[in-house]
Amino acid sequence: MHPNVTTTASQMSMATIFPLSCDQSFAAKINCVRVSNPKQPIEQLATSLRSQFITALGRNLLFKGITRQVLRSFATFSLSAISHIAEDEFGPGFYKTPHLEHALRYGGCQGVLLVFKDLDTHNLSTLDLQAGDWDVVVRFWTNMPVSELENRIPPLWRNSDLLEGPTSILDHCSQKKTPGPERQVVGVSKAALAHVQHLSLRCI
Repeated sequence: MHPNVTTTASQMSMATIFPLSCDQSFAAKINCVRVSNPKQPIEQLATSLRSQFITALGRNLLFKGITRQVLRSFATFSLSAISHIAEDEFGPGFYKTPHLEHALRYGGCQGVLLVFKDLDTHNLSTLDLQAGDWDVVVRFWTNMPVSELENRIPPLWRNSDLLEGPTSILDHCSQKKTPGPERQVVGVSKAALAHVQHLSLRCI
């Protein structure tokens, strides 16, 4: 984290924070703040941060937790932050969530939290994965067997800009994943990714 980033939110130049960042469509300046006690339990940290964010930014927020290494990649060329790992249940894409706790678990106590405000999706096609469709997608991208996959591909899968649906909960006895209470929003098309690049990163 840049030494000039303090526990008081302030605007900083992208070029100052990331001298090797490329000239792309991010805002020239972003709001930055250092978390004063990032090692506290996630639930307590989320409660404190949520109050700060709502006071400063209002509601309708989405969060993305990433490591500092990924942040450098994101600032240089945002698409390089899109990679498929085991936890990416809906496949490769740009993951965000309205659930602050979920994002904080991804970033870790030494990670970075990106906060996005007012994601306008009215020009984007969204596929809400539920029940059987959710199960097919999650099983496929987490390398679980899927019978008759060709006949079970969700309608509109190939034409969607955004995927929405629950994150999973693992049943340790059966080793099966089931939909959990938290949701995730994943940009998967060029239109959705371009839209994300034009958003202002409100807080790091």
